[in-house]
Amino acid sequence: MEHSKYKQRRIAKEIEQTIYDYHVMPHQAMVPDYFLRYWDLAELICDYFDVPFNKPTLTKPEELEALKVKIKTEVEND
Repeated sequence: MEHSKYKQRRIAKEIEQTIYDYHVMPHQAMVPDYFLRYWDLAELICDYFDVPFNKPTLTKPEELEALKVKIKTEVEND
């Protein structure tokens, strides 16, 4: 049961931190990255309910450059 309570507290802390940052960070000229926070929260919730979860990863710079080249060649061929 404590294990479940620990997971609940982690979820609550994540939500509390997001709400806090929503109000405080703009005053420091910063904006929270809600995209990453959403996936972190989704991961915690899936862990709580024992649901498999595959968190997406950020694109590596070399993959992004390869994608740009691919798109450019497709546009040129049309």
